[in-house]
Amino acid sequence: MKTKIQKFILVLFLAVLSTAAFGQATIRTRTDILKDFTLRTTRVVLSGDEILDQVLQEEVASRWRISPFEFCTFSEFEEQKNNADYYFLLTARMKGIRYLTLVKGGPGEGIGDLYEVVSLPLSPAVGASGREMVYLGALLDFMQLFTDRAMQFAYRGNKAINTLAHNPGKIAKKQVYLSSEDLSSKVKGTKARYFDSDFMEVSEEEADKIFMDNTYNAIVGYVVVPVQPVSGDWQFKMLFDARTNELVYFRRTRVRDTETAGFDSTDLKRINIARKL
Repeated sequence: MKTKIQKFILVLFLAVLSTAAFGQATIRTRTDILKDFTLRTTRVVLSGDEILDQVLQEEVASRWRISPFEFCTFSEFEEQKNNADYYFLLTARMKGIRYLTLVKGGPGEGIGDLYEVVSLPLSPAVGASGREMVYLGALLDFMQLFTDRAMQFAYRGNKAINTLAHNPGKIAKKQVYLSSEDLSSKVKGTKARYFDSDFMEVSEEEADKIFMDNTYNAIVGYVVVPVQPVSGDWQFKMLFDARTNELVYFRRTRVRDTETAGFDSTDLKRINIARKL
């Protein structure tokens, strides 16, 4: 009797082990899905917006180094989006925000059905000011850094973006410039407690010029939020190093009302702490 029980347990164990092994064999991890990225062509999809497309082509041509690339129209994307031999870099609008998004070709009807590698906020979906052209290259740099890490460590989503962009040491001892338009109305009455000779409020034009001039020791802010935000909309607060183009701060929060759009007291406190490290 004992021998029969032992045999039964052994058979059951082997069956469970076999099932587990089969299950593991059918599960594809994120790193496994992306392992062919550097070998596949990334098709950069032009939006039809002449100015944006021109800047996108220039920035990709000078910065994209992580995979082969070629440009295509949106209609060509529609024809080939289900082809797993391609990755696609394109802009996509969702809930008031235009994103720069990288997806892998595969089955599905729309962009949302494709496997997302990473998406970064670029501008409001409508009524963009043009500032997105200034920071597009820096976003492409970070997108490549993120994708490279995702192939190794299965990075995914805004939490992972925040983790990778959390670089308080790279803000320390530097001058920080935030445009007046990027400040929440909630902090404008108390901003004197945060700003000093190395933490400055400037105009959008000044902030963008500081960034475009690759100013030494300068950190510049950029906020992406719908033009007319309503409660529950997402907004994104970012800081870039003007000399290196690195994204050194990233925070996504919900808008409660129009007065809470932009860098708030929590952002200013965190930036001040990082400056004094």
